[in-house]
Amino acid sequence: MFFRKNFIVILVLFLISLRSFAFNELISDDLYEETKKIALEIAETCPAKDCIILSVGRSPVPINLFLENIKNISLKKIPLSNFRHLLNLKDNSTFNEKFIPLSKWKRNKLFIHFDNILGSLDLYSEKNIKIIDFSKNGYSLMAVSSHLEKYFHEKSINTSLEPLAISKESSEYYEKVVSMYGLDYKKFTTLRISPSGDLYRLMSSSAFEHYSSVPKWDLNMNKIGDVSEVLVENFEKAFQEKMKVDLEIQAKLSLRKKVSIVKLQKNSLFFQCYRYLTRTRSF
Repeated sequence: MFFRKNFIVILVLFLISLRSFAFNELISDDLYEETKKIALEIAETCPAKDCIILSVGRSPVPINLFLENIKNISLKKIPLSNFRHLLNLKDNSTFNEKFIPLSKWKRNKLFIHFDNILGSLDLYSEKNIKIIDFSKNGYSLMAVSSHLEKYFHEKSINTSLEPLAISKESSEYYEKVVSMYGLDYKKFTTLRISPSGDLYRLMSSSAFEHYSSVPKWDLNMNKIGDVSEVLVENFEKAFQEKMKVDLEIQAKLSLRKKVSIVKLQKNSLFFQCYRYLTRTRSF
C-alpha cells in the first residue's frame, strides 16, 4: 500500500540516486583525492591577501574546480594554448618555429589578451603571482611566465612571479628549461603527481579538453574557441557531489559556495521528496 501510494516519489528518488552514481563514476576516488591534495597545497602557499593564482590553459581543469571553491583564494584562468615562444633567442637554428620569439605585432596581440583576462592591474601590485600549469617538459609554463613577467614590467606593476609545475618530475628536471627562458630558478617549484594516477592520465591526455570551462585560445585564432557546456557542467557537478560529503574539505570551502549548496539541497525535488517520506523536520 505504501509503495503504491508513494510510487512517483520513490521513482524520483531512484532516478536521482542514479544521477548521483553517474557523477561519482565520472570522478574516481583516486582523481578526487589527488586533486584535493594538490589544490590544498597550492591554496596554503597562496592566500588571497598577498598572492594571486594564474592558471594557464585548459589542462589544470580539476585543480581549478577545487581552487574555485576554497575560501580566501584569488584565482584567474588564462586561456592560452600551444605557446612555447622564447622572449629572446640567440641561435634560431637550435629550435623549431614554436620557440621563435614573437613578432612585435603578435606580442601586442598577446598583451591585449592579458589585458582582457587579468582586469585591473592594481590588484596585482606588490603581490606574489603563482602561475600554475600541468607540465611534461616545462616549455609552455616557462614561456607564459616569461611573457607575463615582461608584461607586468612594461605596465610598471611590481610583482613576484613564481611558476609552479604540476608534474611527475622533480624541480631539478626543469632547471635547464627555466634558465632557457631567463627565469629565476629559485622561484620555480613543482608539485609531483603519480604518473600512474587518474589525475596524471586526465591532464596528460586530450581528455581534459572535454571538461575544461577555459576556452581554447592561441595567437593564430581570430576568436576564443567553444566550450562543451554539458560536459563541463557534468564534470563540475561530479566534483561538487563529492565535495558535499567530504567532511575534511567542508571547513575550507567558501561560505558563498556552501550556502548555495545548502539552498539547492533545501529547494531540490530530492529534499522535498525525502521530507515527505520521512516526515522529518526541515534542516
